[in-house]
Amino acid sequence: MIVLHGLRGDDSLGFLAAIGLLSLSEQRELPEIRLAWQGGGAPMAGVEGGAHSVEELVRELRAAFDRLRERDAVIPGAPPDLPRKKVGTKDPMRMSRGEMRELFTKADTEWLDGRSPWVARWLVALTAQAASKATERADVELTPFYAPTGQMAMRTSIFEKTMDAVEVIDGPGDALTGWRRVSYDGANFDERAKRDAGVTTSGEPDNRGAPSPTWLAAMGMRFFPMTDDGRGTATVGWQRVRLYPGYTTRSLIWPIWQPPLDPVAVRTLLAHPALRLEVSPGIDPAPALPRDLTALGVTHLFGSSRRTLQQGDGPLGPARLIWSASAAHSE
Repeated sequence: MIVLHGLRGDDSLGFLAAIGLLSLSEQRELPEIRLAWQGGGAPMAGVEGGAHSVEELVRELRAAFDRLRERDAVIPGAPPDLPRKKVGTKDPMRMSRGEMRELFTKADTEWLDGRSPWVARWLVALTAQAASKATERADVELTPFYAPTGQMAMRTSIFEKTMDAVEVIDGPGDALTGWRRVSYDGANFDERAKRDAGVTTSGEPDNRGAPSPTWLAAMGMRFFPMTDDGRGTATVGWQRVRLYPGYTTRSLIWPIWQPPLDPVAVRTLLAHPALRLEVSPGIDPAPALPRDLTALGVTHLFGSSRRTLQQGDGPLGPARLIWSASAAHSE
């Protein structure tokens, strides 16, 4: 097994970046791999399968990144205009129900006729199909991974700025070994990227994001699809629970497991009901079905809540250990 020291499971960005590796592997942008975690409270990602060394995986990762750049695309297996490019001040991914229906219908047709099996799978991870936000425009809901501030656009804030920053550091291979940070906002995936004037040596705000793991995390968004009933939405991995004071109840909950799992098994695990938390006043959130977690090979359950900013959702905050198999067994 190849241990990837840059990807730690007790960190939301590290976990999501590891899922991005699986996603690229499933789309045959990388060699076939299976993912597991090694270590106790600070587990590191380990992969086995078609790659034989960290160096080989770094080379394959760079090649996958370069293929996207050559196509002027930001998502593998999808046309270059998904997500759609910003026009003027409006994010074109903020669509009405009718516009979104047309986009999903086209994606379904391309899936069924074999032209593009991945577009529909990416769409369902990026946007709901009918449930609207409570705005005058009645925009269809977008993935909770997208936390826009001001006039941000999904394509720009999550994908294009991140890929430009990856180029600056000649990444993305450092995601697997030791992250490099630059003046970049982190796409709201990583609270450590946000550096206000009060915490910098110069007294001026200077964001310091890690673009390589952020790009991989964006590649992993496909493993967290959305569902909706026309009124509300649910997204794999996201739950309404406040994990620490002063943050929102919009939280990402993720498992760490021991047996090496392929992409299909990981997607199944991420959506498993055993990951749901029970939330009661005055009691720490806890899994409703801890015995099922143990049976699934889960060793730890972590979570991270979004911070709130004045003009929109803030980044994912620090990870909190919610449950561990070792502590449960000692009780």
